[in-house]
Amino acid sequence: MALAPVERIIQLLAIGMEREIRKKSSFRPMTAAKAVILALLQYKVLLAAEKPGKEETAEVRGMIEQWVKGLGAAT
Repeated sequence: MALAPVERIIQLLAIGMEREIRKKSSFRPMTAAKAVILALLQYKVLLAAEKPGKEETAEVRGMIEQWVKGLGAAT
């Protein structure tokens, strides 16, 4: 039950990626969506409390930017 909202976020992210991908490839949107959401949740649970708000924001932004770059390279 507690994972239902997380699963919904993953599904929405995967649907968005599927709509943006123009060509067929071995790219799997659901796997990519799970990877980024779980990485962000893990970061928040394990590391964020140790950092000031601005530093946490910068690190999360960096994680997402790197993920988007990887997403672009994979598609």
